Amino acid sequence: MRRINCCIPLFVLFLISSSSFGHLKKIAIGYEKGLSLVSMRGNFVLENLQKSKLSFTIGIFFQYNINTNFALRSNISFERKGFAIGPHSGYDSVGNRASVKSYSRFDYLCLPILARVSLGKKYRFFINAGPYIGYLVGQADVTKVNDDKFIEKHIANFNKADLGLSGGAGVEIPLKRYVLSFEIRDNFGLSNISKLPVANDGSIKTNALNLLIAAHKR
Repeated sequence: MRRINCCIPLFVLFLISSSSFGHLKKIAIGYEKGLSLVSMRGNFVLENLQKSKLSFTIGIFFQYNINTNFALRSNISFERKGFAIGPHSGYDSVGNRASVKSYSRFDYLCLPILARVSLGKKYRFFINAGPYIGYLVGQADVTKVNDDKFIEKHIANFNKADLGLSGGAGVEIPLKRYVLSFEIRDNFGLSNISKLPVANDGSIKTNALNLLIAAHKR
């Protein structure tokens, strides 16, 4: 069993080393998912009390290869944004001291339009950047007091559209039948998503730092 286990990484390395990109298809369609570190900014409450929160994104991407080095890329993805506050001391419903944690989640359908530049033959390193638009499909404020959870929804208080800039860098690795890519991408919100006035003429803007893994057939 030990000999078989040792051969597995060697077999993967053989697949990678024996592959190269060669002729690129004009259009690539694939699957993309990843972890996100999300936060919000724009007012003193967020800047002083919030904590970044671990979240996720998942979707389908489309890429049009103009030539070997330049491409246009987009994806339709479900992305959960938001922020967390706490833990801090508080009280439960009967007045006992309790540990209180809270977070707000904002569920978006996101569509970026990215220009991509790639370099390399066997392993292709790339950068991409462009605008994105997100459409709010769900929102909830969650408070946990010890083991109790309370959920309130205030989607009517927020604009449906979230506009911003998206940029990232990563590497593509060719296998026999598939191409894998690993990317760090930041979706930096520029628009105020709050419909209501924010204290001190502030705003609420999103941010999501994503670690993405994507795959498509060669």
